[in-house]
Amino acid sequence: MVNNADRAQEVFDGYEGSYGITPRHNEERKYMTLTIAREAFRADPTNVTAAKYLDQAHHYYMEDTIGDDTFLNAVAEVKDYLSGSTTFTFDVFLEASFTIQAPDEETAKNWLETRLDCVEINAGALPSGDPIVGEANFGGYCRG
Repeated sequence: MVNNADRAQEVFDGYEGSYGITPRHNEERKYMTLTIAREAFRADPTNVTAAKYLDQAHHYYMEDTIGDDTFLNAVAEVKDYLSGSTTFTFDVFLEASFTIQAPDEETAKNWLETRLDCVEINAGALPSGDPIVGEANFGGYCRG
């Protein structure tokens, strides 16, 4: 059985030479978050933006900053681009209430902000069985 880290490396290795991932790109990575790479790819889907998006997703996944759903969603988006199909992403603002047991209110709020920074959500499945996945964050942007 192949674990997800091995699969992530296989996917990344498949793109490495053909899409311009170079040691220089490691320098660029310091200045680009996953959110920035994703937004750049969605705004202008090209082989270069796709490679940078996959690179950031791979990096975050290997650092255990994102989970399987977010990583596989990035791979699916790039796959859709390469195959010519379309994935739609919607920004939706939801209200939620959370109950947290903590020593004080400030600690509770800090825990919540930390936990909701780019957290993956799974909202069930479409009639086709495909998952409805997304990303939630506290305050409208990811800090990671």
